[in-house]
Amino acid sequence: MRKNSILLFAFLAISVLANGQELEIVDGDYTYTKVIESNKTKSEIYSTLKKWLNNVAVKSKFVIDQDDPDTGILSFNEALPTMEYDFLTTARTSYKVNIEIKDKKVRYIVNNIVLNKEFKQISIPEIKQPYNSLLKDIEAENEKYTLNKNLMDQESKPRLKKKLETEFLNARNNLRSLNEINEMIKIQIISNENVIKEKINQSDDW
Repeated sequence: MRKNSILLFAFLAISVLANGQELEIVDGDYTYTKVIESNKTKSEIYSTLKKWLNNVAVKSKFVIDQDDPDTGILSFNEALPTMEYDFLTTARTSYKVNIEIKDKKVRYIVNNIVLNKEFKQISIPEIKQPYNSLLKDIEAENEKYTLNKNLMDQESKPRLKKKLETEFLNARNNLRSLNEINEMIKIQIISNENVIKEKINQSDDW
């Protein structure tokens, strides 16, 4: 059962989010886009979402970088907690959120997903990698996992079997870490969408 959970996201060519929407490649960048309907005016929606962002920005969750009530655009950068990437590195994921507001609807866009990687025991500058690198690493570790599992099951010599087992366990642990990062990204994107949907459809201002 645990092996199945490790491999849950490993076979996806692109990331399918919880509601069936996908991260699609737009101009070479993985992007999530969703139009959210509302019964409120542009100014009402803008005011509601601005209050929400101000409240969460105080907790250092978001950094607002565009605030234009005339064009109806709010944008912010969000950084997720640092997580283990593999046995050598950790990664802190960040991305850009654009909220385009019109009467009775909002376009929610997430793009520029970047993984800021740091080596655990080596003092070198942080490495920035695009989201696509995470998907490639998941695919590569899944291939290692499957290959070493098959070879380990077929090997009869104890010394070689032990070496293959070590490789198998490393791939399994790396794959688990990578999938956890990928899942966290998707969960947070959907969480933000659901909060926006809830806020702009509340009957009373809050």
